[in-house]
Amino acid sequence: MSDDLQEFEPWLPTGIDGFDVSWLADAEVITPTPIEPNAPMDRVEHSLRTGQHVRILSYAYNKNCLEANVTAVRESGQRYEAEYSDDAIQLLYDNPEWRDQLETILDADTTAISVYNGEIPCAVEIVDEVVRLILRDEHGVIRAVIESESSPLREWANSLFERYLDDAQSVSC
Repeated sequence: MSDDLQEFEPWLPTGIDGFDVSWLADAEVITPTPIEPNAPMDRVEHSLRTGQHVRILSYAYNKNCLEANVTAVRESGQRYEAEYSDDAIQLLYDNPEWRDQLETILDADTTAISVYNGEIPCAVEIVDEVVRLILRDEHGVIRAVIESESSPLREWANSLFERYLDDAQSVSC
């Protein structure tokens, strides 16, 4: 494992079947800095605004990402597929503004959002050809975003998405 990644080893999905840390050899590690404390989520949000095909598997939903999703789906017809934990979706439904934004996304013909009733072990975003692992600590604080175009990582991420989709239920308005 590279020195850049060792610090983040506790949050890497190494315990998930099929994951191989060697796939991250070319990865870029985006971390918060004093000058750019939001750098990891800024990268994620930008990719959600500009990507043509997005797949997400996550146990959390970020407000800024929700706004980016609405913009991309509405303005560019982004193909958006997502699976979230029931807790993440419930938080959106509990807030009227966020619920309205979620409903806007769900109304689009290019979206499919599912809810998984159980634990989702990691947050993975696949935007076009790029995979991002969103690493949060035990308090939900983002420690880093690991970004890679590795083909085996992308295959693993898509396979993981499909595995959870098999047991997820579609979210509707």
